[in-house]
Amino acid sequence: MSVPKVGNSISSVGQLAGRAARLASRMTFDFEELDYRPTPIGALSLRRRRELKLGVDVFEIKLGDEFLMSSLFTASEIALARLGLAELSEHGLDVVVGGLGLGYTAKAVLEHQKVASLLVVEALEAVIEWHAEGLVPLGPELTGDLRCRFVQGDFFALANRRRHVPTVSREIPSSSAIAQLLSSATATDVSAEWRGCPIEAKGKEANS
Repeated sequence: MSVPKVGNSISSVGQLAGRAARLASRMTFDFEELDYRPTPIGALSLRRRRELKLGVDVFEIKLGDEFLMSSLFTASEIALARLGLAELSEHGLDVVVGGLGLGYTAKAVLEHQKVASLLVVEALEAVIEWHAEGLVPLGPELTGDLRCRFVQGDFFALANRRRHVPTVSREIPSSSAIAQLLSSATATDVSAEWRGCPIEAKGKEANS
């Protein structure tokens, strides 16, 4: 009768445990759920994962099983701001953006020197708080810009209530429609409509 090699068995178990610990550590580094909240429209989550092939951290917003935003795919968000502002020649613009997301549209707006102020109307309280708390990469930059302010509300419902503001579908609008939305008149109306909103962040005052 052969006697089992206990030493080798113990060694094998130890190696497996070590590999499991290293794998768990790597998984923690490579993936993290930064926040999770139930909302009236579904479960909202903010996640960070490591894209090993690219060597970058990817931030994602999910609503239920649907991906709302990813920091890997931001071209359309940036183009929204650039196309709209390209149609406007004035300086000292007060700009309104509907939806904050990961902040790429807002950042693109603030890169233009002709923008005097930016008001971002965001429907979900959690998204505003992620920026104010620095949980997303662009949060500190946006909240640190004194031209930028966030308010919670339904941008589309508000825009549809104002006769001189064009109705916007959730499809990609034309650049002329974007330009009309990014107008001083629109910013004035939206600011007045949401003045006094309890959830508001303006520049560095948001962190004070």
